[in-house]
Amino acid sequence: MAQPSQDESMCELETQGLLSDAIILPKKPPRWKRAFWVFAAVATVEAIILVFLLLNKTHIHFPISIDLIETTFTPEPPSENVDSAEDVSKAWSVYTLPGFVTVDPAIYGLIPNNNVIQGQKNVYLLSAFHQLHCLKALQTMYTALRDGASSHTISTHDTEHMSHCVDYIRQGVECAGDMTLEHVYGDGRERTSTHICRSWTEIEQWQRDHSV
Repeated sequence: MAQPSQDESMCELETQGLLSDAIILPKKPPRWKRAFWVFAAVATVEAIILVFLLLNKTHIHFPISIDLIETTFTPEPPSENVDSAEDVSKAWSVYTLPGFVTVDPAIYGLIPNNNVIQGQKNVYLLSAFHQLHCLKALQTMYTALRDGASSHTISTHDTEHMSHCVDYIRQGVECAGDMTLEHVYGDGRERTSTHICRSWTEIEQWQRDHSV
């Protein structure tokens, strides 16, 4: 059997030496795997940011948590039997309107102000009281027109105010979204139904504690 030549032996040794000194690089992961992990990392960061924003937003512009209670709606004569401007004033005197309050704006993410009431800083209005104020304004206007007030005596400001109030109350009703199922009577029976409501007593107490 023929023996390998000297040149062949040297070539084999050189090849073995190169192989032994070679750096074996790790295989790169497929591109789709890298893309997946990049996407997963970005999605995780976005989810953390979203949760943080939601947790910090729950208290913005909403001062306290109010207890929910069962409340039966029944006709209230002081509000229904209104025949004059004096009756309107008496019916609405049970509320502290317009319901201005003063709070630290930094706590609730509000913009500071000093021009709502002269000499008083950071004055705001609870939406529920704003809606009641609008209802009172509408009933006052209705009573005046029913009693013969001429449309010529109604100022442009009053007209614009009424338009604002109708739209504001509409949005307030949609916001509350009361889903109580009510009986529909067409025979004159009193309308009564039980609703789940925020405790008005607690709302009034908070307003009094922070009133201007």
